[in-house]
Amino acid sequence: MAEDIAPKPGMRVGVFHSLTEQTLALLGYGVYEGDEVPPESIIAPIIGKPALIGLAVPKLRLDDGTVVWGCEVWWNDEGSVKKLELERQIIRPKLASIREHALAAWEKANEDLDDVEDTLP
Repeated sequence: MAEDIAPKPGMRVGVFHSLTEQTLALLGYGVYEGDEVPPESIIAPIIGKPALIGLAVPKLRLDDGTVVWGCEVWWNDEGSVKKLELERQIIRPKLASIREHALAAWEKANEDLDDVEDTLP
């Protein structure tokens, strides 16, 4: 989110998974609904599951009704993302694939923790 624009519920946003000089992996456009604690199934890079620590994150509802959480993606005001779209090839990733990848990465990262727990008295 751009630092100079404080998000307000109802604000139009563009939501994307990744960005390079050539491509924009665009999930779509929608609205920022405010910050909420996401369901436990949502995994954020680095911190893991925000719900486990009660962390509220941006809730974004795409125009098709799909809810995406700000900790899963990149997002900005709609106008800024539309400018990015003009300069790049658009890729349309599937949210289910993004979430499956995040879960696999989370499970792999926590495999070592299972070993530690097994050695505790």
